[in-house]
Amino acid sequence: MKERKSFIFYYDWWDIFEPMTQTQKGDLLTGIYDYVRKGTEPNYSELGMQIAFNVIRNTLNRDSEKYEKICKQRSEGIKKRWSVNREEYLSIHKNTSVTDNDSDNVNVNDNKNDNVNDNGTDNDINVSSSFSSKTVCEYSDDFLDFWKEYPKKVGKGDAFKKWKKAKLTNTDKTDIMNALNWQKKSDRWRNDYGRFIPNPSTYISQRRWEDEPCENLKPDYSDPSRYNDGDTLPDFILRGDY
Repeated sequence: MKERKSFIFYYDWWDIFEPMTQTQKGDLLTGIYDYVRKGTEPNYSELGMQIAFNVIRNTLNRDSEKYEKICKQRSEGIKKRWSVNREEYLSIHKNTSVTDNDSDNVNVNDNKNDNVNDNGTDNDINVSSSFSSKTVCEYSDDFLDFWKEYPKKVGKGDAFKKWKKAKLTNTDKTDIMNALNWQKKSDRWRNDYGRFIPNPSTYISQRRWEDEPCENLKPDYSDPSRYNDGDTLPDFILRGDY
């Protein structure tokens, strides 16, 4: 019998227990628990006690078979889901890393232009007609601190516009950093690889740092995104025993 933390004790078993003495009830209950926990069957000297146990044992076995079948289905489902979502996770983060490096590439190109300007003459300068000074944006230090902590790095320029427009106080900026500490760990932000994380500009314009944690919500232990810090799932999830 698969090791379990609980089992069903049926009301109609009382018809078996009721005519027994207190001692017999205790012996039968002990035998049931030993069978569920250790898989050992008691050997009663009284025929009536043995028959009573056999009736209950057959019910326990049927429940155990049903439970093992459910665990197997859960295990196969979560392994398949984990495999598919793992590939999606790696693909998303690979694309994200390329996007995040775009701003770095701009800085490199800017440095190259600076070197040409310093070492050459005015006649040597060849600026592409597609270049515009509007593409250069100097972000404030407090915004960069926010950007560094924010897990969804999209629309940086638009987010900075909203940051300046919001005219945040020092208290607001402190509250934002404190809120990000728990929001990044929340199930809602971790599910589906950040699907429910608002864009930075939305977060700022809607003052989402003022959101309150959602409590008393049962977590989805089968969701692979809860375990994206490692390559393996907890054993009890892989067994389907949750």
